Amino acid sequence: LDKSAVVRRLLVDAIRRWRIENALKQYAKGRITLWKAAENARISLREMIECASQKDISFQYTVDDLKKDFEELK
Repeated sequence: LDKSAVVRRLLVDAIRRWRIENALKQYAKGRITLWKAAENARISLREMIECASQKDISFQYTVDDLKKDFEELK
């Protein structure tokens, strides 16, 4: 790979990690649901659950969260 391709790849990876970290922080503070965190990070819900688990962030999904997620789908 040439230098520009390597730099692009590094930037893409850094931005992806930043999105995930930012979304996890918002989720851990209770500001957004896990579903919204995944959406904000542009990854699947399953990936976000795995990321939260790796960071020892507890799964905080309530009935109200479910209602919010359904409302956002409308």
